[in-house]
Amino acid sequence: MHIILNIVRMKLNIQKYFPIIILFGGCNISNVTTMKKASSSFYSILIGKSKGGIIEESIVDAVTGATPENHVDAVSGATETCFYFGLHKEFKLKNEKAIETGIDIIAHKQSVIYNDSIFHYHGELDFNYLRLSIPITYNFNLLKKENSLIQFKAGLSGNYMYWIDIIEIGSMPNYSLNNFALSPLVGISFSRKAFGNYSVGAFFNTSLYKGTKVFKDEIYNISNKTGLLSTLEFGLIIKMGN
Repeated sequence: MHIILNIVRMKLNIQKYFPIIILFGGCNISNVTTMKKASSSFYSILIGKSKGGIIEESIVDAVTGATPENHVDAVSGATETCFYFGLHKEFKLKNEKAIETGIDIIAHKQSVIYNDSIFHYHGELDFNYLRLSIPITYNFNLLKKENSLIQFKAGLSGNYMYWIDIIEIGSMPNYSLNNFALSPLVGISFSRKAFGNYSVGAFFNTSLYKGTKVFKDEIYNISNKTGLLSTLEFGLIIKMGN
């Protein structure tokens, strides 16, 4: 008899709170659906080349007391084209916008050449280094068609400089290197759907003439415009996602 009474009470309680259960259950289902929509994303593989590096001083009259007559080509430099590889994830937002982040591995090879008879510096400083970068950009579509997409991005890039080789030849002023750098980043990409959820295209990214100093010497590379990163990355992009 007690068992029957307990079953009746349970049925009455369920009927009493049934509307509340349905209300909260419906909210939870709605939230799950919304989260699924908000969490839709793309994964990207970027493979290409990198050009540029550290900005060195090539304007000879930036040195105190220097003139074009007595300091011609006091400092010059050269960079080589190296490899670029990136893995990115793009989180889609409303109104065709997105947030993109990931990790990039960028190789750089660069020389700074000193040829100054006034200060008696005649030498060459060779850098061979990797740049490990974590970009965060805000993306929006410039053009979107059924199977094609042109996208512009702008944001910041946090960089860690891993110096592989630093070779000094001849005489040169004292200098310092920084392992960390923060720089603005802009880019553009074009992709076209190839098959299924895969798209293939091209990308161009550049770090601007602003940010954190990476290289500085005691005479030439002291202005605010030198020692910063200025690079261009370009190549193939493969996108995967819905």
